[in-house]
This record gives sequence, structure tokens and C-alpha cells, in this order.
Amino acid sequence: MLQTTIQRSKVITPKELRAIQHPLPEGWLSVAGILKRKKIDPLRYQKIIRKEWEIRLKKLTK
Repeated sequence: MLQTTIQRSKVITPKELRAIQHPLPEGWLSVAGILKRKKIDPLRYQKIIRKEWEIRLKKLTK
């Protein structure tokens, strides 16, 4: 007989997220702040997003 392992999903805190090998990009965390109507500098946010896209593009082209 085959036995299957069922993995359950778990809600994690932001502190636990940092310990994961691939944490969320900083830009995604800023978007969460924008959605909660926090004051975030739009130019700084745009610069972060562009930088993340450049890093991703470099990884994809390798």
C-alpha cells in the first residue's frame, strides 16, 4: 500500500519569514504598507522595485 504524506499550511509571522531561505522582497512589504494607507515615499518605493527587477533580470539571464 502507498502511504501519502499530507503537508499542512501554516501562517507565519514576519519574523519567521526572514528566517526562510527566500524571504519576500522589500518592495512587496512596502506594497502592504501602501495598501494599509501608510505614508511611504513613492520615489524610494519606485527605486526599490526597479532594483529588484534588475536583480531578477540578471538572475534569469544567467
